[in-house]
Amino acid sequence: MFCRTDQQCICYLCSVDEHKDHDTVSAAAERTERQRELGLRRQTIQQRVQDMEKDLKLLQQEEEAINGSADKAVEDSEKIFTELIRLLEKRSSDVKQQIRSQQQTEVSQVRELQERLEQEITELKRKDHELKQLSDTEDHNQFLHNYPSLTPLSGSTHSSSFRLPPLRNFEDVTAAVSKVMGGDLQLRDPAVGALCKRGELSGNLAGNTNDVQQQLGLQGRERRDVLIQKMTASQTRRSHCSAQS
Repeated sequence: MFCRTDQQCICYLCSVDEHKDHDTVSAAAERTERQRELGLRRQTIQQRVQDMEKDLKLLQQEEEAINGSADKAVEDSEKIFTELIRLLEKRSSDVKQQIRSQQQTEVSQVRELQERLEQEITELKRKDHELKQLSDTEDHNQFLHNYPSLTPLSGSTHSSSFRLPPLRNFEDVTAAVSKVMGGDLQLRDPAVGALCKRGELSGNLAGNTNDVQQQLGLQGRERRDVLIQKMTASQTRRSHCSAQS
């Protein structure tokens, strides 16, 4: 038998003696109730795992998109600067370096989120395995004895409304690079050649390539701010859930 008042297993004699006026039920009945609670907890964990695995897939797709966009931006920039190699060689190198640096920063941030989700998924699966082992325990007394020692389910950093911001790619960078050439890649325009001969294009390049740097910096700040907001919100949710536990 099981005494719900004292939360312990008892024998029949104890139920009519020390625990006479206590709320007592059979061990099987108490097991049934605790088994139901286990089922609900497992459902919660499994739903979290499913949601996080979906978000993990989104993060993986985001990484691929960032890499693909960065590669295309580098390729487009290379084509533009090749036409004026003597004037743009150093500028081209700088732009490529900044794109790769921004790519590395954004991928690093995405991977950090991936690692957090992977760690939490692993922990939840471990807890689910722990619950399953207890759930499969055939001996009622052993089940009830081990039940209080279960690790509490901590708050999750995950949000079911987790959504990535729209991917801006590096198209703005390509547009800024195009502007360096005087607009719309009109590399064979006689006016461009005339500017080169007079040396007037060099001065414009210095100002226009600053636009490229600004686009890279702007994209990096915007996407970094979004990721930081998500991480901050996750930490706030974790603290709130922990306080309620």
